[in-house]
This record gives sequence, structure tokens and C-alpha cells, in this order.
Amino acid sequence: MVPTPSSLNSNLALPKVFSDKDNLWNFLGLILCLMATLPITFLIWKKCFFEKFGAFMPLDKDLTMQENNKKRLFMKTSTWNVLTQLFVPLMDTLNSSYWSTHVGVDGYMYLLFQRKFKALI
Repeated sequence: MVPTPSSLNSNLALPKVFSDKDNLWNFLGLILCLMATLPITFLIWKKCFFEKFGAFMPLDKDLTMQENNKKRLFMKTSTWNVLTQLFVPLMDTLNSSYWSTHVGVDGYMYLLFQRKFKALI
């Protein structure tokens, strides 16, 4: 027996966590729970991983500097303010030479795609 589209759609439903009858309250309750877990997981990540291991930021801006040094220069920080002071301007300007050097052309194109997609929203 071949399932019909209506029988397939009847199995797709939100879990009945907050309301057995009203799908809107169920949906809003699930979204609220997901949004509440976002800051909690961020704080856990910050406490367990970022403060313990830190973050590495590449300092050299172009390939000629890397070729002259024969190595990449990195800065390690475990302070959130230092990371945001370095990283936020890099994300705001989205310098093509810096990002294509450190994450490659594919990574830079993905960052551009994410920026354009965010602008659409």
C-alpha cells in the first residue's frame, strides 16, 4: 500500500509539550525554551572552553608578511573584551585579503553569503 500525502503529513506535528490542543501556544513555548537555552549554552562555552583554553587570532594581515616571517603570527587571549575588540572590527569591515588569507576563498565567500543573508532578514 502506497502512503498518500495526507497520511504522511498527519505524522508531522510538534511535540505536545505545552498544549495538547493549541499548536500556536505549543510552538511559542518551544521557541521560548530554545531561546532560553541559547544564553545558558553560551555561558557554559565561555566558562568551560574560552576562559580555560583561550582563542587564537591571526595578526598578520597579508601573504607577503607571512612569506617574510616564514610563519604565521597569532595572539592568544582568554579575555572576552580583547576578543571582541579584535574580532568585531574584522567582521564589520570583512577585509578580503585578511579573510581569504586565513580561512581561504571558500570561507570568505561563506562569510559574504552569511552577511547578505542576514541583511535579507
